[in-house]
Amino acid sequence: MRRIIFSLTLVSLLVSLVSAQETSHSYDGRYEVQAYEVPADKESYFDINDGQLSAFWLMWHMDGIDPLDKIDLNGEDHHVYGQKASSKEDGQLNVRFAYSDSGVYILYEVRDDNWVAYLDQAEYKNDAVELFGAQHSQQELYQEGAALMPCMNDLATPHQLTEGHFQLQVRFGGSQLVDKFNRNRWKPSLIGTSGYDCTTGHGDGLIEYNSDLTFEDAQALYGIRIEIILSDDAWRRQEWFIPWSSWGGHAGLSGVPASNKVAISVGYNDNDDGHTEGPTAMRWRLADPYRKVEDNNGAPVSADAWGDLAFTDNLQTILDNAGKTWADVEGTGTINRAFSARNSGRIMKTEFFTVAGQKIKKVDGRLQAPASGLVLKKMTFSDNSSQTIRVPFSTIR
Repeated sequence: MRRIIFSLTLVSLLVSLVSAQETSHSYDGRYEVQAYEVPADKESYFDINDGQLSAFWLMWHMDGIDPLDKIDLNGEDHHVYGQKASSKEDGQLNVRFAYSDSGVYILYEVRDDNWVAYLDQAEYKNDAVELFGAQHSQQELYQEGAALMPCMNDLATPHQLTEGHFQLQVRFGGSQLVDKFNRNRWKPSLIGTSGYDCTTGHGDGLIEYNSDLTFEDAQALYGIRIEIILSDDAWRRQEWFIPWSSWGGHAGLSGVPASNKVAISVGYNDNDDGHTEGPTAMRWRLADPYRKVEDNNGAPVSADAWGDLAFTDNLQTILDNAGKTWADVEGTGTINRAFSARNSGRIMKTEFFTVAGQKIKKVDGRLQAPASGLVLKKMTFSDNSSQTIRVPFSTIR
């Protein structure tokens, strides 16, 4: 009798664990960030070759309008795996979003006290920002559950990847820029077939990897435009534009979906010392769609990874309601000075380097054009601070 009771108890326990695993996933409205519409005639502010931030981002710093929404993460409060940061100042990420009929604009601002040169290893072991984007909203994903995320309830290797998702990882590199990125997505048409196996390397068998692409590849293959801006020793920024046709897997989207939302997950991998065992990985909802989450005993636990990107007011409407104009926006300060006070000093020295970090020398009094057509312009100011931006070679002749 005791054996029967024990067996029934064990079965009940297992059933309850499985049920908890399957039912603990849920929509959470706290994880929603607004994307603001850019007027069509202001999209021209976005230029990946100008070495500065697009002017519409200055609205996040304007006086006289209500604060605009953004995501703020730090390595202490938003640590998910790897080494936990020693303080909130050790790795910070701010993310802002805008959109238009053309696609989605994203600004990443990262503070890091030690920029590590690119490691030829998995991207989560590098100083790199990450974005997961889905074609459904957070609520749709969790309502449909396994129908859209077939491995979310797998007890061995649960993850929350969906066939309509994509992942972008863009690295920073060490003292110079690294113009490489990864784009991953679910292999087409595997859901509902025998072609996927949740136990294969956290879903590696499900993922179509497209790694080590250049920024030129990003634009040519996907219409994705990326620029990295080195503002000072601590802060670096990335501007992205992702066309609707490249949002998610398959053929992308045609525009803002009917739900007015898409699920996203954002994060930063901060590898202060170049440790091969991994960085301080921070994520918005304290989970990563690609990785299982473990408890203190190493057992996989359920954790929700997705939040929402909600498409909302036009920036022009916000300006009009505040009695402001675009001239006021542009007058907020020089585009880079609003994000870094380092430009306040007088430029004492200007040097040019290739994207790989080699100093460009003059031959017969002229700088020699690099093959890529892009150069790094390093300006040293009177206060001994410096700023490095990437510009087309044609602009410095």
